[in-house]
Amino acid sequence: MENNEGWGYLTNEPDGDIRKTSFYYKIDQGEYSMALLFIGTYIMSQPPRLTILVLKNGNASLVFDRPSYVNNVDKKGNETIFTLQANTVEYRDVGVPCDSPELHTLVFKEGMIYYE
Repeated sequence: MENNEGWGYLTNEPDGDIRKTSFYYKIDQGEYSMALLFIGTYIMSQPPRLTILVLKNGNASLVFDRPSYVNNVDKKGNETIFTLQANTVEYRDVGVPCDSPELHTLVFKEGMIYYE
């Protein structure tokens, strides 16, 4: 796995069944399966690359690889919900945005990953 821009350190540790190391989030996806979420470095106010690998039965699969800010991580019952933002909101004046955030959700539930 390669990211020419580099990988960032994670500073916030979410609640719930998510385990964090200094470079990735680890979410259990069931027996013999886990998802690893890597976040790229921030460069020139652009969203960092969010890359997700699923490790299952000795195999690794790339399941997500897009520029996205992680705005929030929430745990609700058996769901882990990541709120993602795909764009950088620019501002004209203090507090006056030029555009709206492009928000998406990434939900980990019962061994499945859902993206909206």
